[in-house]
Amino acid sequence: LPPPMAKTVFGKELHVMMRNNRLTVIPWDLLIESLKQQVQHTVARNTQRERIDDPLGPIDGFMMRYRLVCRSGLMSDGRAAAMGRMVELDKFELDPTSEIVTEQISEALRPGGRLRAELDAYRSQQTTVTVWVYPESFREFRILKERLFQEGFLCAARPMPENMRIGASPRGSSS
Repeated sequence: LPPPMAKTVFGKELHVMMRNNRLTVIPWDLLIESLKQQVQHTVARNTQRERIDDPLGPIDGFMMRYRLVCRSGLMSDGRAAAMGRMVELDKFELDPTSEIVTEQISEALRPGGRLRAELDAYRSQQTTVTVWVYPESFREFRILKERLFQEGFLCAARPMPENMRIGASPRGSSS
């Protein structure tokens, strides 16, 4: 394999979790789209709160727990200023449920495997596979990385401390 490149991922990402030596495709895009839809309803129900913590899911075996922060004050669009309320995502974290589908790497990459289906769907696009990998699965990650490289996919690693949740925040780092 070529030496790792330290560059930020731009473009399409496919997220997977490697834990307990098994691979799980994370329904990242579906979770984000569901979050966008739910936020509108959540904000409408909680008009006076400055902080909103709410769950979403489960979706394909993952629960999302998210936090919104709300601020009121003078807002400007560059042409005019008025009193308004701004709602921003503070963070979200994912909890796998007992419903997640896990596979060995060999199962995931063969025809009929969940990862194979996702890779085939993204074949025509520039896609990076972002792997959220826990300590006990580092060896399997190296195997996965090699297999993905052979197929022409870029791979980004997100090493995770044991028991830390997968998550994202506007203040977080990119893959």
